[in-house]
Amino acid sequence: MIVCEESTESYYQTCDHCGSLKKLHNIIEDLGNNLEEEIMFFQWMKDETNVFAKQKLCLTLNDAIEKLKEKLPQFLQYVYVQQQEIFFEKVKENMQSCTIYTAMAYFVDDDTLKSVPIVVVSNYLHHDKYAITVFNNAIIQKNKHDFPQLMICKVIYKSDGTAQHFKQKYSICLAMLQPGDIEWHFTATGHGKGPVDGVGGTLKHRVREATLAKKINPCNAEEFLNTAKNICKNINLLYISETTVEKEKIT
Repeated sequence: MIVCEESTESYYQTCDHCGSLKKLHNIIEDLGNNLEEEIMFFQWMKDETNVFAKQKLCLTLNDAIEKLKEKLPQFLQYVYVQQQEIFFEKVKENMQSCTIYTAMAYFVDDDTLKSVPIVVVSNYLHHDKYAITVFNNAIIQKNKHDFPQLMICKVIYKSDGTAQHFKQKYSICLAMLQPGDIEWHFTATGHGKGPVDGVGGTLKHRVREATLAKKINPCNAEEFLNTAKNICKNINLLYISETTVEKEKIT
């Protein structure tokens, strides 16, 4: 009734059609000569003890309208801000997160040490033994496929203090079944853990830059993967779906 559309201009009263409470003035004009009629309403006000209490007020319709006109601009801004908060909450609910699992492969070629960054992107959001099993196997199989002439000599795990990631008997058992020697390095929670953290941080930073500069809006793991492939050419990316991890639970 007061604003003509759901826009910033309308709620902040800068719109040419409904600004300066034009629509309210039209409603008042339609009331005719009934503005001296008394009305009763309740309003929360501070009493003599400085405590808010609901108090009954009796004013003429004209005085009540004047009070309304004083408070309405600020109230419209409040309504607009509330609507934006609700909108962004809904956006967050619709946005899907993704899991990023990082690794680095090192090998010697022509007496030169080379490195291959690898990142697993997945819509499986639980960091449990099933995810660790599937992700590790996928990384090892990719290295075997990309470098069939090479043999995996050592697997080094680096993890922080989060228990559900690696500190469990299932992950230890998995490590014993993998080829080559095994090393496990635990570091303090929240600290940088070398190249694997750098790969993940670079990937997320570059995708974030792309969303700001090119107005790309990846809303799920697959869209994140496609965006990352276009801007991070030097990082080997794998996608593992939630369905793939769920199958591991059955087997």
